[in-house]
Amino acid sequence: MNIARLRATAAVVLAMLAAGVASAQSARVLTRGETRQIVLSAPVPDHPVVPPIWSGHALLNLIVNETRTPVIHSITADGLTEEVRFSIPDWTTLTVASLWGGEDGEIVAGGFGVTDQIELKGFVVRIARDRSQQTVIPVENLLIHAMTVGPSGVIWALGSGKDQETGDVHQNILTRLSPTGKVLSSTMLDQPGKPSYTVAAQTSMRPSADRVAWLTSGNDYVEFGTDGTEMTHIAGPSTTEIQGAANKLASMYGMAFALSYANTALISRVVINKVVRGKKPSNPTTLQVWTLDRVKQDWFLSEPANGAFLPSTNILGFDGDTLMTTEIGRLLVRYALSETK
Repeated sequence: MNIARLRATAAVVLAMLAAGVASAQSARVLTRGETRQIVLSAPVPDHPVVPPIWSGHALLNLIVNETRTPVIHSITADGLTEEVRFSIPDWTTLTVASLWGGEDGEIVAGGFGVTDQIELKGFVVRIARDRSQQTVIPVENLLIHAMTVGPSGVIWALGSGKDQETGDVHQNILTRLSPTGKVLSSTMLDQPGKPSYTVAAQTSMRPSADRVAWLTSGNDYVEFGTDGTEMTHIAGPSTTEIQGAANKLASMYGMAFALSYANTALISRVVINKVVRGKKPSNPTTLQVWTLDRVKQDWFLSEPANGAFLPSTNILGFDGDTLMTTEIGRLLVRYALSETK
C-alpha cells in the first residue's frame, strides 16, 4: 500500500473515531498541563489582525505587517526562536492575512499586496525550512483574506475578486492551488440561493487529516472536503451573555479557532459578564471554549479541570492531541483534552 493510500485510510479512520467519540460525549474537560515561559520579539496583541497560530510544532506570530518586508516570529515549545522575513521583487507593500507551518519547519504566508505597477494582487509565499529558498506564487484575481495548507499539500485560499465574465465583484471566492501554484479549482461561494458568508478580519481556516474548516467573521462554521465540496455549514457557538455592542466587539476580536488532525474543533470567545442590579461581576470578562458535537451538529461548553480560563488566554492550535495556548501573551500552556459523561 502506497503512502497516499495509507494517509487516506488513516484520515477515514480518524474521522470515524471522532464521530464515535462525539456521539457519547456530553462534556469535555481540558486539563492544564506543562507551562513554560516564552520570550517573544513582541507580545501577542490583544486584538491581532492576523491571529497567532500553533502550526508545524511552533507558534507563528506576525510582528511586522503591511510593509515591503513582513516579519514573522517563530518559537517552539523548547524556546527556539527566529525571525523570518520575506519580500516579493517588484511589490511595494505586502499585507499578510494568514500563516501556516509545516511539519518539516516550512512556513507559508498568504495575503495580498500592491505591485510597482500599482496593481492589487494576491500572493502565497512558501519559505523553506532552511529559509534560504522562498517560492512566490502570485494569485491572480484573488485578494486573499484567509489561507491554509490542507491534505496532500494543497493550498486553500479565500478572498475577493471579480467574475471574469460579468465583472461583478465577489467577496467569497474559494481557490485551491497545487503545492506549486497551479489552480485546481476556483468557486464563488456567494451565489444566489446559497447560504451567505462573510470574509473579513479574524477569518480563519484550519486543516485536519481529511478536510479544511473555515470560521467566518459572521460566526459561520464551514467544512470542506478535500475536493472543495462543502461538508458542513452551521452557526458558530452563541450565548445569551453576548449582548450589546461591547459584547459583539469582544466576541469578534476575542474569538479563536483550533482544529486537530482528528477533527476536534474548538472555538473560544471572550464574554463580558452582565452587571446585575448595579453590582459589578467579580470577573468582568471570561473566556469560553466550545467544542463541536459532530452528531448533534451543535456546540457545547468545554471546561478546564481546575479553575477558569484567564480572559487573556489565546487558543493557538493543536500539537498532536495537545491544545496549545498562551496566557498574557508570554506564558505557553498546554491542555490535554478528555471526555466525560
